[in-house]
Amino acid sequence: MMDSNVKEQERAELHRTIWGIANDLLMGFFCELDGDGTIHMDENELKYAQWVSREEIELQPDDFSLTNEMMTRFKTGAEQ
Repeated sequence: MMDSNVKEQERAELHRTIWGIANDLLMGFFCELDGDGTIHMDENELKYAQWVSREEIELQPDDFSLTNEMMTRFKTGAEQ
């Protein structure tokens, strides 16, 4: 369910890397939606959450982050 409490199925890990000065583990996943897609956001974890189409995604100016890599793959249909 992750931080948005949206039910998912068939989770596929994209990448994992050490992050920050505490050597936390940052992981990225692509998932298939399981259910109606209603977002019940955990406000302690996220500032906002919304569904967008591939065309609406605005990429970040650099391509060094895992987030930008995932956004780029989704926007171009290369997440599978």
